[in-house]
Amino acid sequence: PDEPLAKIGLHATGRKAKRKRFTGVVFDTDDIHALYENLRKKGVKFTRKPTQTKWGGIVADFIDPDNNEFEVVQDPEHYKRK
Repeated sequence: PDEPLAKIGLHATGRKAKRKRFTGVVFDTDDIHALYENLRKKGVKFTRKPTQTKWGGIVADFIDPDNNEFEVVQDPEHYKRK
């Protein structure tokens, strides 16, 4: 595909993390509300429900069974940016 199906972002070192268990792994979705409902019904524990950001995207955070925190993002402008 023109666009990779998975991405890994690395955070700068030396910066104190705001969240102690945040993994730095962020998932991208086209429909965060549907994904949230689907995962919630399957028992996934969200630490932040889908929330509108100042930059225009929507983010939600969830934890896995080992208590690692992940983020999912819906960026409505993702494919419009160059």
